[in-house]
Amino acid sequence: MEEKDQKDGFWYQVANFIVNKRKAIIILFICAIIYSVFCINKVQVNQDITTYLPAESETRRGLSIMEEQFVTYGSAKVMLSNVTYEQASGLADRISVVDGVKQVTIKEDAEHYNGTDVLLEVTVDGTDDDQASILKQKFSTRYKGKSKDFTKAVTNKIESLQTDNILPDEITPSDIPTDAIYTINELREVYYFYQEAKRRQNLRDFNDILRFTYQIRKNNEAVRLNWQRKFDRFLVDEFQDTNTLQYDIVKAFLSPTTSLTVVGDPDQTIYTWRGAKNAIIRSSLQKDFPSLETVVLDQNYRSTQNILDAANSLINHNSDRRKKDLVAASKQKGNEVSYHCYANDIQESDAICQERIRLHRKENVPFKDRAVLYRSNYLSRSIEKQ
Repeated sequence: MEEKDQKDGFWYQVANFIVNKRKAIIILFICAIIYSVFCINKVQVNQDITTYLPAESETRRGLSIMEEQFVTYGSAKVMLSNVTYEQASGLADRISVVDGVKQVTIKEDAEHYNGTDVLLEVTVDGTDDDQASILKQKFSTRYKGKSKDFTKAVTNKIESLQTDNILPDEITPSDIPTDAIYTINELREVYYFYQEAKRRQNLRDFNDILRFTYQIRKNNEAVRLNWQRKFDRFLVDEFQDTNTLQYDIVKAFLSPTTSLTVVGDPDQTIYTWRGAKNAIIRSSLQKDFPSLETVVLDQNYRSTQNILDAANSLINHNSDRRKKDLVAASKQKGNEVSYHCYANDIQESDAICQERIRLHRKENVPFKDRAVLYRSNYLSRSIEKQ
């Protein structure tokens, strides 16, 4: 009777609740570790993982094991219960230095958890960083892998082979440049490893998407005919940056009656590092479509003639091109183009600022009427400091 009274008592119920909660925490912790070690490699890129982990000491130790597991494969969300902002910030700092992590965001999820929980959102750069991370594993096992020249040359060659729709077992000696610092066997070995690693982790890079798109249309007549019936006219912009695989996809979309129009400037091929081939717009297109009509768009609506004359003079040094000279549609000559070369970005930014100040003071040119053009945002830092 006394034992029954104890079980019905308030403090006994409290103690029992605490014990059961402790068991639940330990079980949840064990499940999280098992999941991170054995299951995480099945997660697709950009898939969200929501893990609810109480902020016990074992849990934080468990997170240190999980960090390098889940962040490698995709974006993740980790819910931490009953932690302070400072504790979450410390964990975020640890995760942020893991190779491949792009951003860690801390949020207090007051809407669902009454402000007592903190949500960590981990964003992983799932493009080139994934490729670099996979190849780094392979390069680390080879003596030549310590050489940046070797790793860069092999990585670039794999990219080139992909855009030419060449798989590892299709590589021939003719694919190896005479001055290559890698052998055909070394290239095949690294390429095989990269393909297998992507397969295991259920990853696809951009070239895989292109290759599968082409293979589906090439090997499945029903799919190919279905898409060919959808379009009577086909337009491709920026055609000068087309690679072999992309060109094959374009042709797979075309039926014998489809009208094809491409727009591009052979003088502006800048994506050769992504496999773009200038020869496609200069020669291949005309061979594959003999009735093709070429319309030269030589009027420029952005620049004055003096700027275009400078550009024409420079590009004329390229002998492997179709000759054309751009003409200003406005017919304005504009100011003369001046060219200056500086030893570093500090000298350059100083000269730019001094010239703007001179024009403002001596010629009363408002600052708002002057502009500085630059290709990438980071190039503006030295100017902003001035």
